[in-house]
Amino acid sequence: LSRNRLHMSHNETMTTRNGDKTKQRMMPTNLQLVEEARQLKLLRNSFKEHDFYFSVPNEEGIVHDISHCLQRSFIEWMGRKRQTGKGASNTSHRWWLPYVMEGGSKSLETKRRTVDPRFFWNEQSTMSLLQPLMGKTDEETATQSPYGLLLDHVIPVTSAFVGIQRGINIPSPNTSTSVKEKYDQLLISRRSKYRTGTRFTRRGVDGNGAVANYAETEQICFILRDDDDSDSSDLKEVYSHVQTRGSIPLHWSSPADVKAYRPRVYIGVDPVVQARGLRDHLLGELWWYSSSATKKSSVDEKIAARRRLLSKVTAASDKDTKISMVNLIDKHGDQGRLGNSFDAVLTAVMEVYCPDKVSNIGKLTKRKEMEPVIESNSVKHIWYDFHAECKGG
Repeated sequence: LSRNRLHMSHNETMTTRNGDKTKQRMMPTNLQLVEEARQLKLLRNSFKEHDFYFSVPNEEGIVHDISHCLQRSFIEWMGRKRQTGKGASNTSHRWWLPYVMEGGSKSLETKRRTVDPRFFWNEQSTMSLLQPLMGKTDEETATQSPYGLLLDHVIPVTSAFVGIQRGINIPSPNTSTSVKEKYDQLLISRRSKYRTGTRFTRRGVDGNGAVANYAETEQICFILRDDDDSDSSDLKEVYSHVQTRGSIPLHWSSPADVKAYRPRVYIGVDPVVQARGLRDHLLGELWWYSSSATKKSSVDEKIAARRRLLSKVTAASDKDTKISMVNLIDKHGDQGRLGNSFDAVLTAVMEVYCPDKVSNIGKLTKRKEMEPVIESNSVKHIWYDFHAECKGG
């Protein structure tokens, strides 16, 4: 397609039969040809360095794209089932429809209905098709447009690792029965497209809360009931465990130094910038993975939430934790300074953005705009010094 486009823009003058009309076509310059060759080389290298996966949606399937975890896909499938009375609607395979009909909204609900932008690696290449349809409220108009017809042939891809093991036997205490259980295991690790890079060259968090080298790993186990009298296996239960990893969500760096075995760690000194970066990261994690997702609410809603919190007679405990952040760095040296800084900033963020504090600030300043709220005890920090704990094997 790219080569054809270049030939069509060939610089030549065409004269019609009557000789009074000409048509100009632009020929690519040498610089343009060199740039295109460079872009094609980068594209080929990306295919060599990444393994891209995708899933083709079907009318009755639960997982419509590989960017979402199983639980989120199941919740979305149940929502479609309640609305249509079956597993999927006739437009459910159109991943782009919710996105364009809401004008490219970045709200959580829109993100949950379409492809997860963190793992949508070919999103940028599809923007030229999505932009003309932004804000379309008529579904039929959007789907019948030339851009919609082209988008139907676009499949979101994700840079990931996928491993599958099948037919793993589960030991049974009762060996007399002919019915046994086994399970199939699927391990998928989705790599975020934001702040990718190599170790030492990419660290910390950016202004949007995205951390370096972020990945979401999901382990899915399909428990099967295996009957010796039958050649088939029935699906009995499904389990899914999701965890994420990434650089410590502060503004910091540790540039590589050939003279030092352990490069020095440089930590940002602006407390406001550090707090905002960590706050945005926590809000993103809670939005995606908390059972009761954190949301931005008005001051009046925060006051009502505060009253509900005060009416509770039971104190918050570990069972209320939505996210556990496990820190594996050393507790001494530069890494110790980084860990202490993270713990201090996390404590400050949890205190400033708790419902009680935000409600009081809103009443004093009479602000009605949307403000982020992080529930008390929703985030737990565990500092596990990996090298010290595992020293000596």
